[in-house]
Amino acid sequence: MKKKIPIYGVTRVDNEISRTHGWLVTIQRRGTIFRRQFSDGILGGKAKSLAAAKAWRDEIVARHPPLSKREHAEILKKNNKSGVVGVCRY
Repeated sequence: MKKKIPIYGVTRVDNEISRTHGWLVTIQRRGTIFRRQFSDGILGGKAKSLAAAKAWRDEIVARHPPLSKREHAEILKKNNKSGVVGVCRY
């Protein structure tokens, strides 16, 4: 059995009932979700649609880079009562 290697932000969609076959790209950056589907039938096959999906994903990631570790740590969480990141009461 062949081991599947996950592709960052890219998921395979094969739905026989709705006859949908292709790749779905989903990337979230700063509260905005970027989502697009790449159909095998429209793009000429599984390999071509995967290549198009990866190219679009790479373009989105280049335009909207992920948060740095520091930026992510400085996000004020919902359960923070003090209003200051990293300060809690024991």
